[in-house]
Amino acid sequence: MVEMLWKFAAFSWIWVIVIILLVIIYFVYGMLDKYEKSGYKKVSGNGFFKTLFNLGVGGEFRTYYKLWQMGEKYILTNVYLPKEDNSTSESDIIVINEYGIFVFESKNYSGFIYGGENSKTCTQSFGKFKKFKFLNPILQNKGHIKSIDEYLDNKYTGKFYSFIVFSERCSLKK
Repeated sequence: MVEMLWKFAAFSWIWVIVIILLVIIYFVYGMLDKYEKSGYKKVSGNGFFKTLFNLGVGGEFRTYYKLWQMGEKYILTNVYLPKEDNSTSESDIIVINEYGIFVFESKNYSGFIYGGENSKTCTQSFGKFKKFKFLNPILQNKGHIKSIDEYLDNKYTGKFYSFIVFSERCSLKK
């Protein structure tokens, strides 16, 4: 009787593992299909596995993919431009169309996000003891737009639109 229970338990675990592997394969294949169809690699230079396993790149891909699905044709990723202090400014995604220049800052964060519109920093919190500060993405994107505007000799001032994209895995708080 005990031997039969052990065989049944081992058999059950095998099915659990098979189902988990099938779900993983389904997820990876779906992601690969989206990645290949969208042309993200050509635009970004990011390989599939970097896109799959790097949280930041994965978040940028999801933003890019939604814009591509909406029919946007001129999508630039990871654009580095010089700043006045000789450093560079990296814009995650820039969309150019007849309505303007749309600059996206992607934050693929989880947990609770605290910070005001004019705060210099924001805080990512996972409870009482695990907190991380990061540059306010609203101010960060304003800097990106300023760099782009200066690079284009201020010909398009007033045509810029800033978007901050957080993942659905976080909750924004004030």
